[in-house]
Amino acid sequence: MTGVYTDNQPDFTWLKPFEEKQFKQYFMPYKEVGEIKNASVDVALNVSFEPLQVNICVYATRKFEDALIRLLHKDEIIYEGKAIISPTDIFTKTVVVPFENRCDVTLNVLDCRGKVLGAYTPKEETIEKLPEPAKEAKAPEEIMTNEELYLTALHIEQYRHGTYEPDAYYLEGLKRDPDDIRINNAYGLLLLRRGKFEAAGRCFNRAVKRLTWKNPNPYDSETYYNLGLSLWYQGKIDEAYESFYKAIWSNEQQEMGYYYLAAITMIKGNYEEALDFVDKALTKNTRNVKARGLKTVLLRKGGNKDEEMQFIKENLTIDAFDFVSLHECGQNEIMGDEPYNYMETARYYAEWGCYAEAIDILRLCQKPYPMLKYEEAFYSGKLRDWQQVGKCIEAAESWPSECCFPNVLEDIEVLKFAIRHGEKSAKACYYLGNLYYDKKQYDDAVKLWEQSVKLDETACL
Repeated sequence: MTGVYTDNQPDFTWLKPFEEKQFKQYFMPYKEVGEIKNASVDVALNVSFEPLQVNICVYATRKFEDALIRLLHKDEIIYEGKAIISPTDIFTKTVVVPFENRCDVTLNVLDCRGKVLGAYTPKEETIEKLPEPAKEAKAPEEIMTNEELYLTALHIEQYRHGTYEPDAYYLEGLKRDPDDIRINNAYGLLLLRRGKFEAAGRCFNRAVKRLTWKNPNPYDSETYYNLGLSLWYQGKIDEAYESFYKAIWSNEQQEMGYYYLAAITMIKGNYEEALDFVDKALTKNTRNVKARGLKTVLLRKGGNKDEEMQFIKENLTIDAFDFVSLHECGQNEIMGDEPYNYMETARYYAEWGCYAEAIDILRLCQKPYPMLKYEEAFYSGKLRDWQQVGKCIEAAESWPSECCFPNVLEDIEVLKFAIRHGEKSAKACYYLGNLYYDKKQYDDAVKLWEQSVKLDETACL
């Protein structure tokens, strides 16, 4: 139960596309210290108080020769001594201190060079003021401004509220102003995450229309990037290319925009230009593992084998579980027998137009998981291998449905493809229905479940 960059466990924060946040947390054993008052990677400290005396205990995570233990009272040194401290050499000491206020007492532990390993000064004991209880959101029509409607909906989304949905607040705002930029962008993203790509695109287009009312190059081009995504998921890569290209006008969208420009350019077979685009994406974030994977494949396809191997080495230093780099150097065993590892890696290759390689990766997994074969059918369709398409869909339909939970946006088009091209795709209808239900597309989910039953009443039981 740990958390970083937030005040408390339920205090959610945002993570932007391709963004990486880094932190370190240390879990360490200790003994004899009792109640820890302060700790660092080097020491754990306890300072307890009795009438006219202070009890000190210092535990070190490694050996420190000539550590300096110093106890101060109102900045006056009361005790100072050197000791060896380590996981087996635990320092304890009782010091007579005629203190009136324990907050006047400070313990410092320093190494032999004077570096502070740990310190502790008690704080005044106070009764903390209880935070204000959460306030129930007003009904959309009771909220005065579009800005408050936007912020309320965003809060409901961010905290995944159990009894409120953001839709009504976004829609109330759009009823008042159909071209509101922020609400169209936010509602479009909500629809995008639910797999409603065309509806999302309409929201983004309205926002772009307002954004470019006076200036063809808006201050922030996030909406262009989101529009590009909606087009990308619809398979309209030429239109998506135009939107991503507009998105890179502003600094904030360059990392993601250049990545997708590189992917689309690679699909079209222009490796040199794709390499230039991905290098620009990596200029904005050198730790973008997805972009690094794309560059790795581009280096191989460009015949730069030595450079590719060096780049793979760098990639695995950044992320030891970078499956693209591991696959490129023939170390697929780390994926184990987990289908999601193979599917995720195959999706990356397919995203770059490497459909044959994506199929090869899927075939490495020996576990009979239906989505492996549905994805293979989809990629085989990209290669116009219609005989293999039929075989893969038939195999997927015959494999057990237990624990098959398609859950990513890419699965939507894969399952739609299976329904269109399979002779009897009852399970594909069932899986897509489940996925739509998860994305809150309840009417579409029910229709697909009904279609599944009509195709085969026993297939989804």
